[in-house]
Amino acid sequence: PEYVAPVVAYLCTEEVPDTASVFIVGGGKVQRAALFQNEGVTFDHVPTVDDVAAQWSTIDDLAAAKPANFKLG
Repeated sequence: PEYVAPVVAYLCTEEVPDTASVFIVGGGKVQRAALFQNEGVTFDHVPTVDDVAAQWSTIDDLAAAKPANFKLG
């Protein structure tokens, strides 16, 4: 708790523009964790398992992925 408390207190200040972010605190280290998302695949119908399988390489490709944007407000 002694390492986490200062991070939480700072995140509660007006100085921090981050919302919906995840931070990991442990072993004296503070890190931001992020989810990434790619362009994905849009189906114009409810996909079958075979449809998903056929598109899996595109669904799973993170080469051009960007941090997910979960900004609130």
